Amino acid sequence: MTPQAVAGGTQSYLDAVKQYLTSQNKMREGVFISASAAAGQSTQGTRFAAALDTQAGPLRQWAEDAAGHQVAQTSSAVTLSDVLVSQTAADSVTVRATVKTTTTTADGVGTTSAEDKTNDDIAVRDFVFDKQSTSVASITRNLDGTAVDASGSSGDGDLNGVITGESTAAPADAPAPLPLDPKGWPDLSVGSGQVSTRSVRQSGIAKWAVDNVYTWPYAIKHNNCTNFTSYAVNKGGKAPEKGWYSRSNDNNWFEHLLIGGGARSYSWMNVVHFYDHFQTKRHRLVWRYSWWDVQPGDVIFFDQKSVSGWLDHLAVVSWVSQRAGVFYAQHGPRDRYRSLSDAWPRLAHVYVAKVVK
Repeated sequence: MTPQAVAGGTQSYLDAVKQYLTSQNKMREGVFISASAAAGQSTQGTRFAAALDTQAGPLRQWAEDAAGHQVAQTSSAVTLSDVLVSQTAADSVTVRATVKTTTTTADGVGTTSAEDKTNDDIAVRDFVFDKQSTSVASITRNLDGTAVDASGSSGDGDLNGVITGESTAAPADAPAPLPLDPKGWPDLSVGSGQVSTRSVRQSGIAKWAVDNVYTWPYAIKHNNCTNFTSYAVNKGGKAPEKGWYSRSNDNNWFEHLLIGGGARSYSWMNVVHFYDHFQTKRHRLVWRYSWWDVQPGDVIFFDQKSVSGWLDHLAVVSWVSQRAGVFYAQHGPRDRYRSLSDAWPRLAHVYVAKVVK
């Protein structure tokens, strides 16, 4: 089907999307303190001012809280590719694009141990423009290729889908999460207490994730975080697969591409089943209880406030600063060194573990 042509051309919509995303980052960096200031410096500001205004408070709050924790986003750049602009209704235009956002995050700002890391965040996103109270169509919806598990079937079509009808409540053996301060940021006052234990090739897990996050064959799929992590743990860490037949039995953890044209266990594809296999059924995890114990190659379990249920995302620790600043690699969207600070204070709990066998 051929997309409907956009009246007046597409360039103003593309400019609006890029300026909107750039303005979000500049507010995180303290360049602008209000949405009106950012929109006033943009040629297409009228197309995104209202949308940015709804986010201005959280963006300012993040910058303020980050500074209080000696963290800062210091630079950013946005590029769009694979763009499709279409007239989806009489007064509605949708821009679909692969968005690459390059950011540098500094940890330990103002200290002698200051370090920074640059990350490319790549995701397919939709931006919907509607005419409302004005004659100019403006951004009203911004739809992400989310990293959160989506409800789905047990097939491989949704590689990280929650199996429909199954409970996602926290189990009785759930570990204590890593400590957070009253603002929802890491509490670094809890000292190291980790006991040394035998592990798989932990550095290999981090290296595989870093090397393959943008080029791996499943890089274009969404809802793929657990599948990506399983590959890193297996291919990079050399953690052995377990079992081979029943996909729904969480004693098993496997990828057998030759069985019936391709099969992965639920524990390979879904974060809750991954937890059930590695923690409850097989005892293959050692939990971190201090941020100072977290190491590259650990796996991170996310419990987001905005998502119902318990665990809803999984990633691999890819780098840790001298001040225990955690950076991670993930799929859905794709990131190599994403700062965990980006997630505060949206997370209810964070659990980090080392795979030990």
